[in-house]
Amino acid sequence: MQKLDVKKKKVKSLWLVMLLHVVFLTACVSTEKQTEDITNISQTRESESKEDNIKEDKTEEDKIKEETEGMEQKETEISKKSEVQIAISDFSKPQESQTYSPVPAVQQAAASQDEKIQHIRDIYNRTMRDQGSYRQSGGCYYTADGVLAKAVVSNGNAVLDEAMHKNGYTTYSLEYYYEDWSGGDGYPIFIYAVIDKKEYRYYFCQGEFIRRVGPESGGNTNDNPEMNAFIRTLLDEGASYRSQSAAASVPPAESISDFSRSQKSATYPSISAAASQDEKIQHIRDVYNRTVRDQGSYRQSGGCYYTADGVLAKAVVSNGNAVLDEVMHKNGYTTYSLEYYYEDWSGGDGYPIFIYAVIDKKEYRYYFCQGEFIRRVGPESGGNTNDNPEMNAFIRTLLDEGASYR
Repeated sequence: MQKLDVKKKKVKSLWLVMLLHVVFLTACVSTEKQTEDITNISQTRESESKEDNIKEDKTEEDKIKEETEGMEQKETEISKKSEVQIAISDFSKPQESQTYSPVPAVQQAAASQDEKIQHIRDIYNRTMRDQGSYRQSGGCYYTADGVLAKAVVSNGNAVLDEAMHKNGYTTYSLEYYYEDWSGGDGYPIFIYAVIDKKEYRYYFCQGEFIRRVGPESGGNTNDNPEMNAFIRTLLDEGASYRSQSAAASVPPAESISDFSRSQKSATYPSISAAASQDEKIQHIRDVYNRTVRDQGSYRQSGGCYYTADGVLAKAVVSNGNAVLDEVMHKNGYTTYSLEYYYEDWSGGDGYPIFIYAVIDKKEYRYYFCQGEFIRRVGPESGGNTNDNPEMNAFIRTLLDEGASYR
């Protein structure tokens, strides 16, 4: 009986121990779960906090980046605006006046030879640099102010053709350079010439011949050159381009208005029959030179060149014209090319005023005033000039056929 009581006590103690163990285990599991929950919550909060911080950092970086980009964009816009403003201000005033001041004629005349040559070189270099922006008409280059800065002339100029022929030359190309501002020297200051494939450089100051550089001995420089008749003709013909430009008052960039009205009738009246021989010849040369200068802008149809007013200024005729073919054949000629030049305004002389003819490879020049034959320049004796030529049947046919084109 006593043993049974002891066993009961042992079993009761064992159950008590097991119950305590279960309670302990349950408490441990609950504590561990709470710890995990707390840990998870803490980690979640840390993660959320980090993400918030990252977002805030990114927002700040974005703000800085946006502000920086905005500043850079503004700086770029300001820079571009400044450049545009500078460019506009450059083109809103004459280009020439920004970089130099015209040298007074008195000061130039008193300058040393080196100073005069340097002055010429400065203008030449400026023209070469800027000519791409100049308005071009034929072989003439005009500044933004409408000033003739450069003129390029080659075979076909009546005055120069005659001078070259007299001096035994055949082919030529001349580049005239001028002081490139209004009121500057009316004469060319420099002529670059290629004559029969040889190069020459002529320097001038106020019409005075101050230096010649020729091809002799590999390049001969003469600072006391002679102003002979040949050089005088080259110089004066160059001056005529400048004076014609000034007389015509060529506007800087208003070619549309130029062509919307008659350019000729306002400034180029017909020559009087009572004028002197020299005045008539000069009148013909002026019209000829103007046509050669402007023909690039004329409307061309076949060999005919028409001004903006529809006036025939030039006609080029060669073998194939029935009337001329017949008269050439009658006079023993085979090949020909004729250039007829006319007064280039409505109501001008109906006859050609000048005919440049190449007949069987020989050159002839015929001058007329109101249908009267006033000068013949032929190839005889190296260039024969006759101011009392005969109006024979051959010349009459050439003249009348030219009038028929007009």
